[in-house]
Amino acid sequence: MKVYAEVSINGEPDTSKLTTVDTEGETNPRWNFPLDYTIEEASLQNPGLVVGVKLYCERTLGDRYIGEVNISVKGLFDYRPRVENVLTYTVDGAGDGKLNILYSFGNMFMAPKPSFGEKVLDVGLSTSTTQILNSITNQTKHKQHFFMGYRKFQITLVSAENLPNVRSFGQMKVYAEVSINGDPKTSKRTTVNTDGETNPRWNFSLDYTIEEASLKNLGLVVVVKLYCERTLGDRYIGEVKISVKGLFDSGSRSENELSYNVAGAGDGKLNILYSFGSMFEAPKSSVWKKVLEVGLAVMIEGVVFLLTGDIGDL
Repeated sequence: MKVYAEVSINGEPDTSKLTTVDTEGETNPRWNFPLDYTIEEASLQNPGLVVGVKLYCERTLGDRYIGEVNISVKGLFDYRPRVENVLTYTVDGAGDGKLNILYSFGNMFMAPKPSFGEKVLDVGLSTSTTQILNSITNQTKHKQHFFMGYRKFQITLVSAENLPNVRSFGQMKVYAEVSINGDPKTSKRTTVNTDGETNPRWNFSLDYTIEEASLKNLGLVVVVKLYCERTLGDRYIGEVKISVKGLFDSGSRSENELSYNVAGAGDGKLNILYSFGSMFEAPKSSVWKKVLEVGLAVMIEGVVFLLTGDIGDL
């Protein structure tokens, strides 16, 4: 007995794959043969989507059918995203024969909708499984044409110290204005510290979403300008410019505070923490549509910059 399996989705020939032929196990073949598919998220709720496994005995005069197993994809997904232990199924038409499998589902990712047919309906797939799998798999292979990579970037202004006292009378009340490359559309302000005087403390976090490619741009900087709040007009204290590439090259996050000299403020220092999230992808077209709709992006030396929160709706 030399046994192999033919695997397909809903019996579609274009999704069919063959395992290797086991030449030693006889009636107890062993393959450890993984097969990969890409499936639309909505179809995971379709009871009619099944993995069909047909077993055959290889013969010189024509291979002989042994039996088959049909496994509900929805059933697997509802059970859990991956199994650590083997699942066993009865092989129809093969007496007491059993098939043992392992499986796993990856994290959901976004891809442009196929340009054909309708989406999955309650009663089943209105477009053939073959078309869906081929289209999505093809788009995934070439997703660099459709997708841009992004990372969440958080910078926390912890405190400043040894700032010069720029007030002749009254108390120093210090705040920071943060922007990317000084562009006003990316500007955010911290709270005003009212008790630290020349040593203000904020612990104020700011979140941004940055295109992955821009992390290699030496010209991309976080600009932090410090001001003293005054009734007759706020007074500039000094500023710090921090290279985003420099932070990223130093690691995905800072374990300890980083200190920077405040230009124009004598011995003044600014203390920060930062972190970068894992890279994620979003379709180019959706990003640009969102940019045009809400105007929360600016072009800085060819870099797309988005404020955090707006990309989550893509």
